[in-house]
Amino acid sequence: MRARGWLGAVLATGLFGGCTPEIGSEAYFCGEGGLCPPDLVCEPNQNLCVIPESVEPFACTAGTPPAALVCGSNTSTTDCIGDPGAHVHYAIPGCAAKLQAKLLFPIGLMPLAITVRDGAGEVVGTSVPCGDGSGGRTAVCVDVPAMSGVTYDIDISAAMPVSDCDGTCPYNRFALSIGLVTS
Repeated sequence: MRARGWLGAVLATGLFGGCTPEIGSEAYFCGEGGLCPPDLVCEPNQNLCVIPESVEPFACTAGTPPAALVCGSNTSTTDCIGDPGAHVHYAIPGCAAKLQAKLLFPIGLMPLAITVRDGAGEVVGTSVPCGDGSGGRTAVCVDVPAMSGVTYDIDISAAMPVSDCDGTCPYNRFALSIGLVTS
């Protein structure tokens, strides 16, 4: 009985061991650092693994500023970072509340981070990972106490140390949600 099992395993390995599945274009989201299955590459505008002939240059279309915030409200926007040295800033008026921000972005491109500075330019918060956003995306969040009369600067930039996929993805797009949460 044992010999048959071993022989079956040898035959199956010989017959089927050389087979590899065919993975179609746009079947997978780009992995960290733009990783894709063999023969596919990361298409940065769709965040999908595609055949090389389908890749379009990254298009960084500037977003719109988030709507004005008041205590107890929230807003959101979409935007992009076009190179590792770029920063996108949003001025947020403070109130006696918590300033919360969540940044959602594709994992296949340059990782991003949030830095919050007070009116004097001092760093009062930096983002931490806060879960998987699904669909080939990830999220970072920051939560800082805010004070009335202070305008806070939310700075979106490349995460340090900068990882740009060895020069193949020095950019990313993002969705940012911001809230001034009262207890």
